[in-house]
Amino acid sequence: MGKIVIPYSSLVISPGPLALASPWLYDAPMGLTHISMTVSNPADESRQATVPQVLVDTGSELTWLPAAILQDIGIHPKKTRRFILADRRELIRSVGFALLSHLQFNTVDEVVFAEPTDMLLLGARTLEGF
Repeated sequence: MGKIVIPYSSLVISPGPLALASPWLYDAPMGLTHISMTVSNPADESRQATVPQVLVDTGSELTWLPAAILQDIGIHPKKTRRFILADRRELIRSVGFALLSHLQFNTVDEVVFAEPTDMLLLGARTLEGF
């Protein structure tokens, strides 16, 4: 049985559903991707806020959003979690539940109450929920 050789130039990479709905994500040059997303209180969806410039980070399990915004829309911490960052620093942060949206994609997920010095991240679990 012989080998099947596929020339690199003929490979087709299929984008996921988020990229299909957001052509600018798929066509963007390689690098960092930021999106604007809506966060809502799952108990009262009329209480919501838009969070601009959230970094899409598949290396982060959870989504990190500003604690002040989460508290303003009535989302309260339900527990605390310990996080170890890439530079090996350890952080303790509060975590709660939120309805997260981008374009036509929606999911309910745990969100980290980010402090002002923390990066705002769209984590892998939220992406999987979309």
